[in-house]
Amino acid sequence: AINIEPKALTKRAILLGFLRGRGAAGATDEEMQTTVPMNPNTQRPRRAELVQGTFVVDSGRTRKTAGGDEAVVWVACEFSKAMFNECTSPKAKTRISAT
Repeated sequence: AINIEPKALTKRAILLGFLRGRGAAGATDEEMQTTVPMNPNTQRPRRAELVQGTFVVDSGRTRKTAGGDEAVVWVACEFSKAMFNECTSPKAKTRISAT
């Protein structure tokens, strides 16, 4: 049931709420790990589950990490108009169609 909206207070829901709060700016894995905060070995699999469920998508952009490497910027699906038809969340479809 990866494609069901995460339940409140689960780690997936916390990450999704964080990314929704970031809007189109999104966040890299490193930014999520330091801001939420969440251990990288917990955060990355939860983000991957959100991607698999089409709640979170690759924005097509990158940002530098603290170490200077390029990292994918992830956004909640509703902030990616290109992903409208693939969004799982009814909330996402409502937000996209309202913009």
